[in-house]
Amino acid sequence: MIQSSAMTRFVLTVLVCLAASTSLAQSDESSFVFADSSIPVVRIEMSQINFDELFADGNQYSDVERLASFEFHRDGVSYRVDSVGFRLRGNTSRDAAKKSFKVSFNTFRPGAEFFDLEKMNLNGEHNDPSIMRAKLSWDLFNAMGLPASRANHVDLFINGSYFGLYLNVEHVDEKFLTRHYGNADGNLYKCLWPADLTFLGPDAEAYRPVGGTRSPYDLKLKDDDLQGYDDLAHFITVLNTVDESTFVSEIEKVFDVNGFLRAQAVTVLLGSWDSYWFLKNNYYLYFNPASDRFEYIPFDFDNVVGIWWDGIFPGLNWTSRDVYQWGHPTESRPLTERILAAEVFRDRYTFYLKELLNTVFSRQVLEPEVLALRDSITLSATNDPFRPMDYGFTMQDFQDSFFGALSNHPHVVDGILPFIEERALSAERQLESIDVKPIISDLTVSPSKARPGGEVTLRVRVEDESLDRVELHYWLGAPVEQIALLQRDPRSGKDMFTGSITAQSTTGFIDYIIEAYDQTGQRSATSLMTIEVGESVPLFINEFMASNVSTIRDPANEFDDWIELYNGGSTDLSLGGFFLTDTLGIPFKWSIPDTTIPAGGHIMVWADEDGTQGPMHANFRLARSGEVIAIYDSRGALIDSVSFGVQSSDVSFGRLPDGSSSFMPLASPTPGFANSSGVGTTPSSRLTNVVEITLFPNPFFGPLNVHFSRPVRKVEIEVFDVLGRRITRTATDHAGTTRFTWAGESSDGASLPAGVYLLRVRAQPVDGSPHSQSAIAVKIPG
Repeated sequence: MIQSSAMTRFVLTVLVCLAASTSLAQSDESSFVFADSSIPVVRIEMSQINFDELFADGNQYSDVERLASFEFHRDGVSYRVDSVGFRLRGNTSRDAAKKSFKVSFNTFRPGAEFFDLEKMNLNGEHNDPSIMRAKLSWDLFNAMGLPASRANHVDLFINGSYFGLYLNVEHVDEKFLTRHYGNADGNLYKCLWPADLTFLGPDAEAYRPVGGTRSPYDLKLKDDDLQGYDDLAHFITVLNTVDESTFVSEIEKVFDVNGFLRAQAVTVLLGSWDSYWFLKNNYYLYFNPASDRFEYIPFDFDNVVGIWWDGIFPGLNWTSRDVYQWGHPTESRPLTERILAAEVFRDRYTFYLKELLNTVFSRQVLEPEVLALRDSITLSATNDPFRPMDYGFTMQDFQDSFFGALSNHPHVVDGILPFIEERALSAERQLESIDVKPIISDLTVSPSKARPGGEVTLRVRVEDESLDRVELHYWLGAPVEQIALLQRDPRSGKDMFTGSITAQSTTGFIDYIIEAYDQTGQRSATSLMTIEVGESVPLFINEFMASNVSTIRDPANEFDDWIELYNGGSTDLSLGGFFLTDTLGIPFKWSIPDTTIPAGGHIMVWADEDGTQGPMHANFRLARSGEVIAIYDSRGALIDSVSFGVQSSDVSFGRLPDGSSSFMPLASPTPGFANSSGVGTTPSSRLTNVVEITLFPNPFFGPLNVHFSRPVRKVEIEVFDVLGRRITRTATDHAGTTRFTWAGESSDGASLPAGVYLLRVRAQPVDGSPHSQSAIAVKIPG
C-alpha cells in the first residue's frame, strides 16, 4: 500500500502531467519519479538480520530479496511502500565497496507498484568520479527518441544511514515495454557477453541455456525457456545467411534497423565500448508482436565519455576512433558489419551521426546542462561516505573530472567536457559525404480497421536533410487514385507527419502508399499497404467517474475510479480480444477479461491499477485533471473513445441515452445501469431535490442498512453479479420510511451464495420528486 503524508490523489495527478519526458513514449505517473526538478530521498528500512545478511562476506552475488520498507521523499512530500524486496544488483560492481541495489515493489505483494513502476535500480556509479556519465548518456538516448531508460539522481539512506548519491535507472520490464511499444507480450532477451549474434545454426536449441549455464541471450518475462528462442534463432539466421542481394529488404522485415542505427550513433559518440559493437555486451532485444520484428534497446552506460581501462587495447583513443570502424579490431560483429555494408543503411547511420552533432551532441549545447547538474549534486557527492572507498576519489577529483583526465586514476582518461568537444570535432571530420534518401519509419495507423465512412489517422516519421514533401496516395476500394499531403506534427515527435483518410461507406479495403521527396528530387516510398473497412462493433464507453470520493465502493471496499461499458447491439457480445487504455498511443494497455455483455447490458471496470483485486480491475487509473479512455480490438482498431477535461468529485460523465454520441455530466451516477435523465451541470445539482442514500456496512455481514435523507414511498433493489447479469430484483412499498434493511436475499427470499455483487437501490420521495439511486459493491462472505 502506498501512503502519502502530504498530497491528495488530485495533486499527484497534476504533478504527473507537468513532469515532461524526453522520450517519444507517452508520459505516465512514473515521470514524477524521474523528474530532475530536485534530488529525491529514498529511505530503506529493514531488520538487522536482513541487513547483516545482505552485506555479509560472500553474499555479494546473491539475488535473494530481503524484506524491507521503502520511502520516497521529494519537495516535502513523502510516500511509503511496505513489504518491498531489496537486494544487491550488477555484475562486477557487486565486488565494489559502493554497492548497487534493486528495489522490487511486487516481490512480496504481487501486482504492487510505485508510480507505475514495479522495480527501481539504484546504481552506485563507483567507476565514475563525476557520478554523471551514465545520466548524460540516458538523456542523449531519450533526446533521440529511442526506447531507453530514464534516469535521475537520488540520495539513498538505509536504516537511517546515508549510503550516498545514487543514479536511479529505469528498469527494462513490462512497464517499460508497454510505455514504448504499447505491449509487453513478446519475448525480451537480455544480451550479455558474449552476445555477438553469430550464427550457431537455425535451431532454437543452439541459443537456449545449456545445463544450467547462462545463455548470452537471457530470456526475460517468460516462465519457461522453451517458450522462446525460436524468434531469436530466425532473426540470427536471417542476419547471417541471407544473400547480399536481398539483405536490405529481408533484415528490415525482422529488425528495426533505423532504431538500431540511431542507437549506434549515440553509442559511438559517447565512447560506450562496453556494448554490442565493441564488447558484444549490454543490450536488450525485444520481439515486438505489434510490428512482428525485433527492437534494439540500449543498456548499461557506466563506462562512457572517457572511462577506459587502457590495458585492454593499449593506445586505443575513443575520442578519435573511426566512427565506421569503431568496433572490436579482431572479432566479428555481424549486426553492425552487415548493416553498415549496405549503402542505404550506411547513409542513414551517417545521417543520424550528423543530426546528433548538429543538435544535442556538442560542448556548446551540453556544457551549461552538465555544469548545472554538477552544481545540483555537489552537496550530495561531498557527503557521500562510499564514493571515495573504491578508487579514493576526492572532491577535487569530482570537480576535475569535468575538465580533464585524472592522472592519479588512470581509468579516467578524459574529462566530460573535453571528451565531448574532441569526439564531436573528430567525428565531423570522419563523416562521409552523403545525399541520403528520405527515411520513412515508425508508421502507425489508428484504427487499423476502419468503420464505413469513418476516419483513419496515419502518423509517420520522415527524416531528410532537405525534405520537400510527404505524400499519401490511396485508393478507396476503386482504381481511382487520391493524393493528400501529410502535415508536420511536432506534437507527436521530431520529424513526425500526420494525415487522415475518410473511408468509403461500404465494407472493403483502403490501399495506400506513403511517398517522400527531398529537394534534390530523391524519392522514398513504402510498399503498398492495406486498411480493412468493416462493420463497427456496438461497444461503448458509456459512463465513467475519474474522482470517486463517496459514490460507490469496489469489492475491496475502496472508492476507486470506474468505467462502464455498454453493449448497444441486439446480440450478446464477447469481450475477449478487446483492450481498454487511457493512452491512445498504447492501444493494448489492458486486456478486457473474456466475459460477455448481454444485448443492451452494462459491465463495470475499476480503474484502480490493482489487478490483484479481481479480473475487472484495469492496470491504469483515471486522471481527474483529464485524459482519454479508449477501446481497441486485437488488431489495434479503435472501437470507441472519449476525451475529457477536469472532473468534479462524485460526478460521472455518461452518454445520454446509452450508446449515443453525446456525453454530459450526470446528476445521479448509474454505474452498471442505464443512464438516467437526471442531468446536472455542476456538482451541487446532485443535492437539489434528490434523496441522499447511505449504504453500510461493506463488506456485507448482514443486514445491509439503507438510510434515506428524507421519507420515501417506494424502494427497489436490484442485485447484479460481477459480469453485469441481474440476479434478482425486489420492489416494495414503504410509505414514509427513512430506513430500510436488506439481508442478502433474492426476490423469493432465498439467501444469495457467497460472492461479490453489485447492489443498486432506487427510491422515490413521498413528495413526488424524481427517483434517486445509489449503488455499492457488496461482498457476501462464505
